[in-house]
Parts: sequence; C-alpha cells; structure tokens
Amino acid sequence: PQDDDQEDQAFQCISRRWKREWLKMMDLIREILKDIVGVEEITSETEFVGDLNLNSFDVVNMVCAFEERLGIEIPDRDIRKFIKVQDVTDYLEARGVTL
Repeated sequence: PQDDDQEDQAFQCISRRWKREWLKMMDLIREILKDIVGVEEITSETEFVGDLNLNSFDVVNMVCAFEERLGIEIPDRDIRKFIKVQDVTDYLEARGVTL
C-alpha cells in the first residue's frame, strides 16, 4: 500500500511537470504563430493549413522560428509531419526539447 502511494505521488509529480512543459510549449507556438500570421487562438488540434491557412512559406517561417528559439535543427523531411499543433508538441517532446 505504501509503495502504491509513492507511485501515485511520483506519477502526479511527473504529470504536473509534463503539463507545465506542454503549456509552455503551447505558449511558444502561440507566440510564434502570432508573429508570423497574427493568430493567437489555437488548440492542440488546430491544423496549420486547414484551420490557419498557412502556406508553405509560413510553415518554413514557423519552423525557422522554432529552430531559432529552441536552438535545434528540424530536418526538412520532418516538417511534412507538422499537420496540427499537437504534431509539433509531440515532435519536440520526443526529442527531449524543454523550455
């Protein structure tokens, strides 16, 4: 029983950290999209092309902004994976990017 409590506490701690990191990432994406196309209202399900009408130039600018702000390189082949906001947060999380 005590081990279960410790596991629950550890999970809650990890969940809170993950949620804080995810919220920071969403804020960064909002800020970048506001700078590029003037849009602030997004959710994790917002599609870059379908909902925000980004063109390829806008997407490249967005990716360049991520690279600059986060000090990372995103290969061209990975850019095609960015359909919606959640794709970006998942991608960055999988690569261990933190804010």
